[in-house]
Amino acid sequence: MRIIAGAAKGRRLRTRGGRHTRPTSSRARQVLFDLLSPRIEGSRFFDLFAGSGMVGLEALSRGATQVTLVESDRSTLEHLRANLAVLEETTLGRGTVVPAAAMRAIGLAARRGEAYTIIFLDPPYGQPEALLSALERLGQGDGVVAPQGLVVAQHQARLSLPERVGDLRAVDMRKLGDTVLRFYLREEG
Repeated sequence: MRIIAGAAKGRRLRTRGGRHTRPTSSRARQVLFDLLSPRIEGSRFFDLFAGSGMVGLEALSRGATQVTLVESDRSTLEHLRANLAVLEETTLGRGTVVPAAAMRAIGLAARRGEAYTIIFLDPPYGQPEALLSALERLGQGDGVVAPQGLVVAQHQARLSLPERVGDLRAVDMRKLGDTVLRFYLREEG
């Protein structure tokens, strides 16, 4: 898989084969970043369930200032760290790998007062409860999602997600075959 655009355009990234990771397709990444393009430059990007880091590293290549990549699988972390090292040579932003489960990483971010302008959720398709739990936690309004920040959930088309989760309101949805990108905006109050 390659970075599609930005400072690291064309760079190859390592992915872990097998059923453990399912990298976001080039088509889905293109649609995602076409929609996010006005928000990427200077953003703080939180990539939960990062896998090989394809989405978060694409954000870094396109001008995100800070990208936090969260992954709990130890063998996948090796590929993630190697991919980040390759990209940091050509980008101006910074990337950080957090070796933790998504819910723990959200809690750490809340305790540290870290606010992200874009949060990407893409757990393994066989774990819809992980996606729903992360959405509910992010919708609690504890500051992890910056004011007017976006949470993007990638999921299978057969999974139905609520229109509102706490402070988060669904504002857009794109269906790409069996993959859906659902965009939630954080609203105040």
